[in-house]
Amino acid sequence: MSERDMRLKELRKEQDRKHSELDGLRRMRYTGELTDQVWFMNESEKIQARIDELEKNINTVETAVKDWRKYADQAFMFARYAKEDFDSGDPERMQYVMKALAELKLLDRTVLFTPIKYLIPIKKAVSEMKSKSETDPTHILQGSNDLSGFNSKLWWSI
Repeated sequence: MSERDMRLKELRKEQDRKHSELDGLRRMRYTGELTDQVWFMNESEKIQARIDELEKNINTVETAVKDWRKYADQAFMFARYAKEDFDSGDPERMQYVMKALAELKLLDRTVLFTPIKYLIPIKKAVSEMKSKSETDPTHILQGSNDLSGFNSKLWWSI
């Protein structure tokens, strides 16, 4: 059982206890065992506020579970089409794949994976892209399509 499932189970169990407590308090009032109306109202309000708080916490945890599934689906879809995007030859799609792999995170933890044979060129391309951007950061900003000067600058970065 996952941590979230355990948390949901605990919250629901406490919510059931509070409902039982509130029902017991009402039974005591109806049977005449409890005669202090002010105390009854204060206790009822406290218990109902806790029940509302628990309901809010349950909804938050359930929403987080749903959101996690959405992000997991996006990650799996990315993994499914990463090779096609990278092999497409379109520089923007290739760059998207490289950036996504370099920044892939899930629940504040970096996802570690063993590269499949078609991901190894992506890993190399990411490191090359970083080194190129460090050695010649203004080339892209200049808007020049002439790469002859760009290649001569690479000799000292290798």
